[in-house]
Amino acid sequence: MSVATSIEDSNNICVSCSLDGSAILWDFRQPKPASVILDDASCSLTAVSWQNNNEVIIGTSWGTLKFLDVRNKLITSHPCYDRTIHRILPSNDRRFLAVGGDTHILKVFDVSSDSAVCVYEDTRHEDFIHGLAWHPKTQNLYSAGWDAKVLCHNSINQER
Repeated sequence: MSVATSIEDSNNICVSCSLDGSAILWDFRQPKPASVILDDASCSLTAVSWQNNNEVIIGTSWGTLKFLDVRNKLITSHPCYDRTIHRILPSNDRRFLAVGGDTHILKVFDVSSDSAVCVYEDTRHEDFIHGLAWHPKTQNLYSAGWDAKVLCHNSINQER
């Protein structure tokens, strides 16, 4: 369902997740490149992104964010929606995490500390939000929904 390259070594390391509930760390320098880092058949894994060199964030069909340290496989979970998460996107400075899915609500979390705190919600979309992008210079967040709208969220960094 989703794949993300490593921040540090994007040519050789990536992580993927699938509907069967498995997340796999891929290291193409190894003879056996695939290593299962999460196996939870009770829910589908639908989105993945790297938070830093050692942590990935996984979205589920239940609307939960799972924060996973790939070194020791420690997991913390954080409820986000009651529907499927389709897109997880850290800001350029990795302080914020934008989340979209099968809902009209855009959420942004401050992940600069040990816990994820929702710092921004926007309900202007009228349908699912599956597209997200952070502008590299202005740090504005853009969202695209099934309602044919692309919205700019420029107050996220200004309020914090």
